[in-house]
Amino acid sequence: MLDARVSDLTVTEFKALIRQIVEETLADLFSDPDDGLELSDGFQNELLRSLKSVSEGGVVFTGD
Repeated sequence: MLDARVSDLTVTEFKALIRQIVEETLADLFSDPDDGLELSDGFQNELLRSLKSVSEGGVVFTGD
């Protein structure tokens, strides 16, 4: 079906193609590109410090 034209597809094949494209697009949109990665110790410490500051009424650290 790689070289098929849309006009050559049956309604069932066309629906399957659309379904596949929608599923792939949604998977791309909602996947986490950072899945499986770990935060560096420095970044994790800065994040925890910023969260603590905010919970105590302070400001968010920018990390710069």
